[in-house]
Amino acid sequence: MRRAHLTRPTAVVSGATSGIGKAIALRLADGGYDVLALGTNAAKLRALEKDYGLRIKGVDIADADLVMQALEGVEADLLVHAAGVLGTAGKVYEITAEAAADILGVNVMGTVSLLRALVPSMVERRAGYIILLGSVAGRNPGNGPALYSASKAAVSALAAGLRNDLHGTGVRVTEIQPGRVNTGMHRQLASGDFYHGYQCLEADDIASTVAHLVSLPPHVDVSQLEILPTDQTLGGSRFRQRSNSTNA
Repeated sequence: MRRAHLTRPTAVVSGATSGIGKAIALRLADGGYDVLALGTNAAKLRALEKDYGLRIKGVDIADADLVMQALEGVEADLLVHAAGVLGTAGKVYEITAEAAADILGVNVMGTVSLLRALVPSMVERRAGYIILLGSVAGRNPGNGPALYSASKAAVSALAAGLRNDLHGTGVRVTEIQPGRVNTGMHRQLASGDFYHGYQCLEADDIASTVAHLVSLPPHVDVSQLEILPTDQTLGGSRFRQRSNSTNA
């Protein structure tokens, strides 16, 4: 029998309707957390409530005011920020202002909005755990569209700055940097099959990692964690052959 939610730690999970976020939300619920699942897909949120007993909240995290309203009074013991968008493929100087705003709105401002809404109560209680989903593309821009990579580099910088801001409060921060995960997210690029024939990570692999992290004692803070498929290696160079002609 499930314990009443008031006796269980509360976990807020963004991007909980699919992919990594959903896998994490379900794993945490199985582990005894009272999960508040955030997302924008109303039908998928209702399914999480009906099929798994999760609490749900429909909210666009790119809207700072809506985030503050939706999470008013929520005292989270754990925040797992898994929501993110890859955006469209293309050169950074060719992307539209609207597309750029979508990527930065969710990946960067969405992160800030969730932190603004939930971290103050953690600091007040001197306890809490924040897990942010970054990407290896944040450190290796050639492994993702440039603006997406920039947004994930920003998440990494936010995590590092947040650790400094929270020093001495007892609140922990972990940034997870996954490699390629088989969630379907890369299909947003519409530029090839990024899954068939590759042994990618699965969403459950990231969920298992989160379950391990939250099982660690409060004095242990894994600040940054990179997770790659065994067959994925980052790096490399790209060269353009020069003309044989010389300048006068």
